[in-house]
Amino acid sequence: MSLAYFAVLQDCEVGMIAPGTDGWSLCLQWGEYRYHDGERHSGYRFIWRRPDGTLQSRPLLIPTAAVMFELLRMASTAGWSGRCEANQAAAA
Repeated sequence: MSLAYFAVLQDCEVGMIAPGTDGWSLCLQWGEYRYHDGERHSGYRFIWRRPDGTLQSRPLLIPTAAVMFELLRMASTAGWSGRCEANQAAAA
């Protein structure tokens, strides 16, 4: 099973003001990993968005728990934070 791409279904982001992060945003995304063989797995990921809108694909460091919890709160307020769990329960 080789990874083809991550299809973003929903996302939220927090602009960062820490030194060295000018214009960068930390995102929480809900989506599907879609594989070349047709298999799909849904889940969440944290990822950095650069000032030009492209994504930083390597591992990331979340600067504080407060930032992480703010992204989770935003996803919950938007109504999509439990979608993976709901999809897994429906499939069972």
